[in-house]
Parts: sequence; C-alpha cells; structure tokens
Amino acid sequence: MSNNGMVSRVENDRVLVLVRVFYAPRDLVFKMFKEPEKIIYTDYFSDAEDNTNETMPSTDITMEFIDLGDKTKLISYAEYASAEALKTVMDMGMLEGATETWDRLKELMNAVI
Repeated sequence: MSNNGMVSRVENDRVLVLVRVFYAPRDLVFKMFKEPEKIIYTDYFSDAEDNTNETMPSTDITMEFIDLGDKTKLISYAEYASAEALKTVMDMGMLEGATETWDRLKELMNAVI
C-alpha cells in the first residue's frame, strides 16, 4: 500500500473488501472506533429522520484492526446479499465516500498524535 491509500477488491461477487494502513498505533485507531480488534455491524441506508430505506441494500460489515507496530492495517469487509446489491452501492459512489471518510479519520488521528 503506497501513499497510505485505500486498496479495494471484490470477493465472491458480493463482498467489498477495503484495506488501508494508517500511520498511527493500533490503540489510537481502535479508540477512534470505540472497540478494539474487530467491529461487526449491519449498515442500512436511511433518511434524515433515521427511517430505514427498505429499497436499498443493507450491508453486513466486519472491520478488522491489525497491529503493524507504529502503524495499523484496517480491513473492512462489506458483504451484500447479491452481486447486484454490491453493484448498486458501487454505482452510487460508495467507494469514494468510504475513501473520504477514511481520509477524515486520518486527519483526526494526525491531530491527536
């Protein structure tokens, strides 16, 4: 992973895997997510009032934090019900949105290091 950027790949036609190395200790990266080592949750699209949009695909997400000494590798597995569901969110710019979110995380961690 050069330039501290995010790398993505699709596994089994319906799992989006995102990987990024942050130049911050694992404890700090954990702290930013409030839970060490692994986070598992289901994500849904919702409106401003937090009503779930049933027409959009939900995502089962597992985030893994790997200690690399003074760096931390973060791997996010976002699993969808089908390849079509993954394609729907990819076409909506999900990868760009995730990249922007992780860039903001990097900026926040740089401010506290």
